[in-house]
Amino acid sequence: MSVLPPPFDWSKRLQYDWTSQEGLNKLKGIVGPSLKYDPRHFQLYDSGCILNGTDVFCISATGDGKSALIYIPALARPEMITIVIEPTNFLEANMVRECENKAGPS
Repeated sequence: MSVLPPPFDWSKRLQYDWTSQEGLNKLKGIVGPSLKYDPRHFQLYDSGCILNGTDVFCISATGDGKSALIYIPALARPEMITIVIEPTNFLEANMVRECENKAGPS
């Protein structure tokens, strides 16, 4: 017989206010060593919103680094489950390659 885990306590879900200056610095310190580049402000801030549980709608040009909004939160909270739906096989393969280059095997 399996046992269900207790309900998630949303009041204790946040370790930091990830969008505060302290939270952004903490986030950069956690993910910075795993990245081959210095994350841009919008990448850190939007990732902070995601980690805070806020919905994010990001409009940016091709190549600006929107994909970082998937792997920065995943790097910051490796225990978190990340589900990504890609519209094409090419984009899926590209995302797997990016994640493996930045964080190891997917």
